[in-house]
Amino acid sequence: MKALQSEETQLRGTVSIWYGIGNLRIKSRTGLKERFTAARALPQKKAAIHGCVDDERQYAICTVMVKVMQSNMRARMRLHFGSLTECQYQLSTYGISPQSLPLDAFGNINLDRHQRWVQSCVMEETPVDLPISSPQALEESITTPNENDVLFTGGKASKHIGNQRFKSLIVEFSQVYDSGTDEMKRHIVNEISAKIHEVGGRFLRRHGAAWEEVPLDNLREKIMQAFRNRRRRQ
Repeated sequence: MKALQSEETQLRGTVSIWYGIGNLRIKSRTGLKERFTAARALPQKKAAIHGCVDDERQYAICTVMVKVMQSNMRARMRLHFGSLTECQYQLSTYGISPQSLPLDAFGNINLDRHQRWVQSCVMEETPVDLPISSPQALEESITTPNENDVLFTGGKASKHIGNQRFKSLIVEFSQVYDSGTDEMKRHIVNEISAKIHEVGGRFLRRHGAAWEEVPLDNLREKIMQAFRNRRRRQ
């Protein structure tokens, strides 16, 4: 549905991959025909279609099916024969990295990356307003932070409960953030801020002998910096 709703995808088309290797091998000729029929029925423009098989008989059947396709469809079709590693290498020559496939190192289905993508789409479509502190609150000095506050002290408050929660949120969202668009990153920053405020926490920095809330613009930068710091330490 996401592809159907994207104007860019409708204009440029999608790249489909039929994967029939190892445990994912298609069991019968009927199964092969069903996959071809299902792919043709999808209401979307197809920029390219790649078929991956490791069985010689299935490769021969697929070759025949490709030959009887309409010319405009046949021009977009590419068949790859070989082991898991060999087919993934052949796909990489077309700009399709192994990391983009929903498979683990043994060729079994692994939807972790797909689920993270779905989560990022949900966050991108769900506006989250970043709570804005009032000018009065920003001017008031805070003598004693509560346990849910996030304290920016240059790493000296790493054991504080609020800082531990903030760190766990950075870890939780790091993969989606690093691979996301600018719009998605803004949503993630807002989401993290909202989660801290939901438990009564604030983002505080030193102000003389007391504390003050971090202004909105500075807060966004500090959260983004936390993601950059984690990426450098990996």
